[in-house]
Amino acid sequence: LVAALAAQDCGDLYEVLLVDDCSTDETGEVLARLIGEADGWMRALRTPSNSGPAVARNVGWRAARSPWVAFTDDDCLPTPGWLAALLAATTGASVVQGRTDPDPRGASSGPYARTISVSAQSFKFETCNIAYRRDLLEALGGFDERLGGPVPFGEDIDLGWRAVAHGATLGAATDALVFHRVATTGSVVRDWLGWIRYSQRCQFAALTVMLHPGLREHLHWRWFYKRYHVPTLLALLGLASARRSPAFGATLLVPWAYYRTFVERRAVPKEWHLPMLVPAFAVDVAEVLATVRGAVRYRTVLL
Repeated sequence: LVAALAAQDCGDLYEVLLVDDCSTDETGEVLARLIGEADGWMRALRTPSNSGPAVARNVGWRAARSPWVAFTDDDCLPTPGWLAALLAATTGASVVQGRTDPDPRGASSGPYARTISVSAQSFKFETCNIAYRRDLLEALGGFDERLGGPVPFGEDIDLGWRAVAHGATLGAATDALVFHRVATTGSVVRDWLGWIRYSQRCQFAALTVMLHPGLREHLHWRWFYKRYHVPTLLALLGLASARRSPAFGATLLVPWAYYRTFVERRAVPKEWHLPMLVPAFAVDVAEVLATVRGAVRYRTVLL
């Protein structure tokens, strides 16, 4: 990441602030070495305790000296034209979002490797590739640190929607490209278990919808957090009714099987697709149940 930031085609128009969220490994020593090689254009900051991304980002932008603050993450690689493309799109805008693609070097890392893909205009305002005017961040108070705790979720969504409510104008920079790491353990089973654990973050989706009802306009049929939650719920209903009516139960399984076979199938060789349907279903069910659990917790209808 540091090498990618040093390679930006922006002349001397930028500074880099790296926030260490109270790491317990050798991160501090590595940052000290990198800053020593940077000749003043890079600074390292540290949070007093491990507090999550909202706190760390607030520490970073508050120390920034520029009228614009661009955010990316430690699992990202901005391309050389990233900052220049963001800046080129700032005219008339107070928030500019770039494009994020999976790192092509990890594109074949298995069916349950995790990554992020974002178009240059996203209602989730993902912080892996976005820039805010500093005075807007000041007016909003930055990221809500209550949303970025031990299981961070939605702190970037919340900030973006508060910016919109404040009257912010949005810009998109399709040429401001960041590559996001494709995270894998190298084991399909461990990646699968990790995906199930990761899916539990969806319990906080209802909180973001409760805070910002306008989010519903971007959800599937307003009430479903993701498109495939509909066939997943139908399949669960089918399994529940299979003993009483096998034919009806099997019919309700068809939409989910079709979706995972032809619409959004896991990245596995063709001969492995059928055996992978069962673990894929388990992942989808875990995510739907976490979403429903959050809906009950925050008293907001979301499926």
